[in-house]
Order: sequence, then C-alpha cells, then structure tokens
Amino acid sequence: SSGINAEYGVPSNAQVHHEGLVLSPFASTTTDSETLLASICTVDGAHFQSYEKESYLPLLNCCAPFIYGLALKMHGKPHVHSLIGESTTNDPEAMVTSNPPNALTRAGMIVATSLLLSESKSTNNAPPLTPWERISWVLNEFGSMSGTRASANFSTYQLLKERSTRDKAMANWLGMNGIINESVNIEKLLDFYFQLNSVEVSVKQASVMAATLANEGICPVTSEKCIDSRLSLQITNVISLGSSGASIRSNASGLVLVVVPKVMGMAFYSPVVDSRTGIPNRAIELAK
Repeated sequence: SSGINAEYGVPSNAQVHHEGLVLSPFASTTTDSETLLASICTVDGAHFQSYEKESYLPLLNCCAPFIYGLALKMHGKPHVHSLIGESTTNDPEAMVTSNPPNALTRAGMIVATSLLLSESKSTNNAPPLTPWERISWVLNEFGSMSGTRASANFSTYQLLKERSTRDKAMANWLGMNGIINESVNIEKLLDFYFQLNSVEVSVKQASVMAATLANEGICPVTSEKCIDSRLSLQITNVISLGSSGASIRSNASGLVLVVVPKVMGMAFYSPVVDSRTGIPNRAIELAK
C-alpha cells in the first residue's frame, strides 16, 4: 500500500459496502461497488484490458510523478533537487522540517507545482504564462504521455478546494520558509494544484502514462518522446519499491498505477476504498 494518499478523506456518511469500506467520493459515475478493472500497456505498445466499458477518474495524487517530470523538464535536476529531495520514502505525509523528502509527498507535490508556475530555466521548455494557457500546456503534456488529450473535471476541482485545509497549511508553511519562491502567489499556486489533481483520464490512458515512464519517457502508442530518458529514469527511481524495480502509486479515487521499467505500465481501478485511509485495497490486491 505504499504511495497511498488519503489526504482528501472520505465523508463520514458515505455508504458502507463492507466493513470499513466505502464508495469513493471521487469514483467514476459509470461504476458501482463491484467494479474492478485492469488495463496493461507494454513498452512496445501492446494493450490488454479486462473490461468493455471505459471509466474516467481523477488522477489526484497519482499525478505526482508526472508533475515532477514536468518540473525536471522545465528546470533541470540541479534546481529541482535544490528544493525537493530524492528519498524513496513511501509516506505521502512524511514530516517536513525543511525541504520535502521527495516529489511524491504532499509537500513535494506542492513545491513541484510551484516550479511549473516559476520562470523556466530553459527557454525551450517554458510554458505559456496565462493561467488558462498554463493548464492547457499541462493537459497537452499529460495527453502526450497518455496518447490521448486529457481533461480536467470541474466537480473534482470544487471538491478538492472544499477539502483543502492541509494543502493550504502546507503551502503557506513552505512559502514562509522560503521553499516556494516568493514570486509565486500561494492562492494561485493552490488553485493550479487543485486543477492538476482534478485532471481526469480513462483507466486505459492511466496505463499508457505508466507505460511511458516504463519506456524511458517515450509514449508506447505514439512513439512520441515526452520526457528525456535520464529524467524518466530519475522519476522511476524515486517512486521505486526497491529491489523489485517496480513502482506503485494509488489514490483515493480507487486508481492504482504500476510501472515496471522497460516492461510495461499497468492501471487498476476499484471505486471501493478504505473509509479511514482512502486505500483501494481490492485494486492493490489485483495489482499484486
């Protein structure tokens, strides 16, 4: 269950399906409590899925590796790692007393997002400056990694803003301690952060995004080079589970992403999550 983030919680009045299990508030509207989906994409573009009807769901904190990748692409490793560590800790709520331990923690995601709002260190990789153009740029980048353009879900965005107490506290703490550049407006940063977390993809798209990381930054279905191979390796190293080389990431919508370097990317989905932790246990067991 490493890489799990229950940051947005589950309503106390959510419908209980089994002891301690509830239907995620971020669940796809096309699914029910019995849904259990699997999509696999190999690095040579072969695809398998266990279902006929596609489901769409928000990336939430599963977008962390990809935000990290865009920050590396814009600013380069030296600058990014002067602010964000490279620890392989799997605790998304790891205590922050200085710089975030890695880009997968809440603090790391917020700092990585702030870098997307900062002036690029490489003019070749600088996104547009207006808020609309900037989120459009990110959607295009995510779309390149998934083989199909991604979109953002406004309902999810609103729900995230309503449950943003910890995000606001963390962002302000990072700003007060100079980890977020003083030129970045905290309110605008948080708004952009919620937009990124509300990016919605299909289960198939999620597996292709995972496969893009597994394929050293090249999308296996389009052959487009989305991330430099060295940066892609850096991302998989940070999210790695250790000696197995595989990486796993999940979120409170019920999505589980698995990256097996140079082999495949996988996505699993079950809308039933643990009411206390937000962990999609059924999807994780299927992934194992």
